[in-house]
Amino acid sequence: MNHGEGEDELVLEALEMLATGRDDEEVFAELAARTGDWGASALAVCLALGVPRTDAEARICEARPLFEEFVVGEEDLVASVLAFGHVFVVDRVLDAHGERIRDLLGTAAGARGGLSRRPSRVVS
Repeated sequence: MNHGEGEDELVLEALEMLATGRDDEEVFAELAARTGDWGASALAVCLALGVPRTDAEARICEARPLFEEFVVGEEDLVASVLAFGHVFVVDRVLDAHGERIRDLLGTAAGARGGLSRRPSRVVS
């Protein structure tokens, strides 16, 4: 969907639904079921959450091949896949204290045999 009135309306709807306490997966599933446009619905949710447009478009482009694995009526499953793939994650910029905590958590996870490298994305 090109940037325009339709997209703006979807983003506004997503903002309103998120403001009522609904989670990103629910919002995506409802918009996607109603519009039939999974890409535009995912973009609207990302933009409503505050994900920068270029990041949102790149994430959706990466996830788009997965859409072919699902059929109409499985929007809730697509929502789960998008959430699992961190499409709706809003990246945070960490201050020095936050970076120190992230580094310590990475070190602790590595010591337990978990993560082999520092986490690259922090979920807020």
